[in-house]
Amino acid sequence: SYLIQKSGLISLDPELIRLDTTQFLALAEKARAQEADQAFEQAVATYQKALDLYAGDYFAEEPYLEGIARDRDFYRATLVGVLKKKARLHEDLDQWAMAVSTWHGLLRAAPLNEEGYRNLMILYADNGQVSQAIQIFKECRTVLKKELDAQPDTKTLELVQKIKQL
Repeated sequence: SYLIQKSGLISLDPELIRLDTTQFLALAEKARAQEADQAFEQAVATYQKALDLYAGDYFAEEPYLEGIARDRDFYRATLVGVLKKKARLHEDLDQWAMAVSTWHGLLRAAPLNEEGYRNLMILYADNGQVSQAIQIFKECRTVLKKELDAQPDTKTLELVQKIKQL
């Protein structure tokens, strides 16, 4: 039986059921350990396995379910952290296209993350794609204005000025 009754409560048998949330967190931790051991290629592959498990926000179909918001935020923050670590590893391994793709993935998951925009701007500028770097800045500025009625921070503004001078 997949269900266990204990102390008047019914739960799933952990020996028979694997939760994607538990696997996601375990893979993220395994990848961090691999990264700490400087097994960078393995860490990238493990981060990708974790990302493959992430099928969307935790209980997204129940946005107002009491007590779930904190867990949802935790898993979302873990997702963002995994994407950042994976993108940086791709950069360190000189895997330009994968780094760009992963930073774009981060911005799909967290469109207000200025660090993601800055890293994309740097990658495009370093690759000689100055106009694309400036386009990323414009996207950043538009999203921040629309969502927060705010401007990019000083780091982002300084970066775009440096890129425009290339």
